[in-house]
Amino acid sequence: EQIWSFAAAAQHYLDAGELLDALRCAIEERRPDRLDTVIDRVVARGDRELARAAAELLGKRRLHELAARLLALSEAGPQEQAEAHRRAGNHLAAATILADAGHARRALEALGPLVLGSGSADAHALAARLRWDLGDAEGTARHAQAARRLGLAEPERARKVRALLARALASLGHDLAAQLVLGEAELDAHALPVDLAPQGRYRVTGILPAAYAGAAYVGIDRVSL
Repeated sequence: EQIWSFAAAAQHYLDAGELLDALRCAIEERRPDRLDTVIDRVVARGDRELARAAAELLGKRRLHELAARLLALSEAGPQEQAEAHRRAGNHLAAATILADAGHARRALEALGPLVLGSGSADAHALAARLRWDLGDAEGTARHAQAARRLGLAEPERARKVRALLARALASLGHDLAAQLVLGEAELDAHALPVDLAPQGRYRVTGILPAAYAGAAYVGIDRVSL
């Protein structure tokens, strides 16, 4: 290391099992393949403290994407993992981590830069899910339509987005449109109410005046229409 041969130093540190020192030399060497080798060794060891120390070292050198890989291993909190992905420029990964942890509003904020413009299909699909969790049916429909327009490669994700769009349309009062969306999957007519079940059987459209205590409602039965 004293003669600035970081490649040789990194290899010697690896052979000795000194992975933090090996990582430091690999960073100085600036060879992605060497960094990957050291990080793989850190992951293989399965030491949470080592993983956290390595992540901190990578973060200080602005290698945030690599740091994010190790933060997951160190069982860091979702906010910390998401921040590492955000610094690396991967807003979708940051938002996904927050969404999976149940932080819908924070996830939507992290996703913001991606969906303000044209965005990607995956970004809009996640935004639709988050808007639904936050009770925004109109936003759900808007992002679900954008995701479908841009095209989703995974059939399972496309199915989930289709179901979200149908539920959003139904809650906005567009029951026929919701059934048409669900009909794209060639579902049996008897299965449609099941897909709409998360909205409840009845969609209330108004309140009827009553001379007695309590209230009477008018609405649509989603099962019988």
